[in-house]
Amino acid sequence: MRVDRTVWTALALSTALACNDDGGGTETLSTSTSTSTGESTTEGTSESTSTTDDPSTTGPGDAVCGDGTAAPGAFCYKGAPQVALMAPVGALALLEGGDAALVVGSPGGVIPLSWTGSALSAGAALDGATQVLALASGDFDGDGLIDVVASDAAEGSLIVFFGTGDEFTVGAALEGLGEAPRALASGDFDGDGALDVAAALEGQGLMAALLGDGAGGFAPAITAASGTAPLAARSGQINGDARADLVVSNLGSGTVTVFLGEVAGFGAPSVVSTAGGPRAAALGAMSVGEAVALVTVTAEPHALLRLPGDGEGGFSPEPAWTLAAAPRDVGLGDLDGDGDLDVVVVLRSPGRVVIFENKAGALSEALTLTTLPDAAVLGIKDLSGDGLPELLVGSDGPNGGLMVFVSDP
Repeated sequence: MRVDRTVWTALALSTALACNDDGGGTETLSTSTSTSTGESTTEGTSESTSTTDDPSTTGPGDAVCGDGTAAPGAFCYKGAPQVALMAPVGALALLEGGDAALVVGSPGGVIPLSWTGSALSAGAALDGATQVLALASGDFDGDGLIDVVASDAAEGSLIVFFGTGDEFTVGAALEGLGEAPRALASGDFDGDGALDVAAALEGQGLMAALLGDGAGGFAPAITAASGTAPLAARSGQINGDARADLVVSNLGSGTVTVFLGEVAGFGAPSVVSTAGGPRAAALGAMSVGEAVALVTVTAEPHALLRLPGDGEGGFSPEPAWTLAAAPRDVGLGDLDGDGDLDVVVVLRSPGRVVIFENKAGALSEALTLTTLPDAAVLGIKDLSGDGLPELLVGSDGPNGGLMVFVSDP
């Protein structure tokens, strides 16, 4: 199916769910997501550049998709999205290497999924965690295999699962945070070559950093004030040094807190106002040569904001895009192969994926896909190896589900 800068509403949900009957699959997802329920009561206003609920077709159909010859600028997906898992999904973590392509967090625990070449296949839930709120992944013990950290609401702690290449073994629980984090992110925040974990503590309004030793152990948490109800966290490179940085979305206070990595873990945070409760955020250089930008979605008003960065940790807001419904997640990826990062937004109800095309730095609403009700989390990853990423969307509603939109160049 070819869509060239065109808005397309995917097959009806009943058609999409029917794909589950024949074992249809899905791909990998995002890290640092939250299962917290309820939307922000924070009020705010933002200038809008778009109020379209159902955008119209905007481009000529001059690209050919489905035969391997798609031109840059086309958004191509197979006609029927696949549903790989019918269970509530509140967190996703993408994996590199090994047999599992991703893991999801659900009330039943941590579930690994493998890409079979055309579909996702779910494995048995890992022993050791239930009621998983958040996930992060990385090689925490330095053996070259990807590990997973899960936030377990049942135990109120973090649990480390060490990868062995074809399965995971349960490590020690990480205690002392006072609550199970609503969001996790991984990165080398102190620049010592070992991966660390950052956790958003909703009830305390704190960000906690657990610095890794490179052998699978972590130092006691270092905490810093973030904001009211921090529900999402995302790591990335903001100021260009060797250390990872972190942004935390504070739903209750209408801010995103920026933590720059330093030798001690993090420096003094800076605060970016979003004029509404931010539900999620993403980091990335939108076009070649640009500084890393902050992209966020807010619950009230329903809006998408892009804030270009100055390369030193500062961000300046652009006019906001009004969204048709409450957003739950946002991600960045080059979906059309033109070298610029496009923006993907997940709308919770009735369940939509909205793609904003980035063309030489200018964003435009390009494509709307119908997905699962109660859509909550997003993953963007090239599972099929065709050079274009798949989109994965998890639902944390009663019926749950993990849906993948497979690229089709």
